[in-house]
Amino acid sequence: MIEFVDKVKPFIEMIAWVGTLITVITLLIVNRTKIKNWQDNRRERSRKLDDLISNATELQETHKMLAELIEAATRTTESVTTLAKTVEETIAHNKRQDAELERSRNQRRVHDIALFALVDTAAQNGHDGAITEARKVMLEHLQEVAHEPVYKGEC
Repeated sequence: MIEFVDKVKPFIEMIAWVGTLITVITLLIVNRTKIKNWQDNRRERSRKLDDLISNATELQETHKMLAELIEAATRTTESVTTLAKTVEETIAHNKRQDAELERSRNQRRVHDIALFALVDTAAQNGHDGAITEARKVMLEHLQEVAHEPVYKGEC
């Protein structure tokens, strides 16, 4: 009987091997849908992960651009603040100059009146020559200036 078992043993092993192979093939066929679904799900998860990585990269780039925009806005704000300060200082300086010009204009008017009075008095007292010529030039100038506009530039 041992001989028979020894002769049959390779066939039994081959049948067991074929049975295992058939079982594996059967399981593959039965679970084919599950395997396909698993692979599809794996691909979908991989695609979503790729999308997530892409979105993260875009978010980083957007964040970087936003930081640059904030920096540019800050520099612009500083420039505008500096410009506003300069404009305020210029306005104050112009007001001081306008006041000084007005003071000087009034002083010149007083000097002109006093000078004309002296020249006119000298002319009335009989002084001729330079006094007469000075009085004539002063009168002509006063008559012309009275009709000229103060500011001749464009507004």
